[in-house]
Amino acid sequence: MHTGMTEDRVGDPTLESKVYSAVTGKEIDEEGLYRIGERIFNLQRAILIREGHKGREDDALEEFNFTVPPKGDFLNEDCLLPGEDGNPFSRKGMVVDRKEFEKMKDEYYSIRGWDVSTGLQTLGKLRELKLLEGVV
Repeated sequence: MHTGMTEDRVGDPTLESKVYSAVTGKEIDEEGLYRIGERIFNLQRAILIREGHKGREDDALEEFNFTVPPKGDFLNEDCLLPGEDGNPFSRKGMVVDRKEFEKMKDEYYSIRGWDVSTGLQTLGKLRELKLLEGVV
């Protein structure tokens, strides 16, 4: 039986766009589907901002993540997480480095095309995604 999976076990990367096309009757490719996802994600973020989310300031972890090392539990005693090349590594006894966390937020906002200093979307990004049309 052929499952349609690729050798790397990722599967058919076009499957979601095929399902979307079958359900809606609108032909769309992977890039088009990614664009829809990006619009949805940015619309959700815009709604959060409208409702009082402060962007970078509110994109935070609870303080204990920076000060209290995980001890593990009966499901994951060694605090194992996936690491480089899929090899597990243990976070037991470690805390999140605050400076590294802020650096990761910089990278994330940059990748999203948002303002790095505030974590807010730029007008350019909202225009690019056609999320300002009809806004008064």
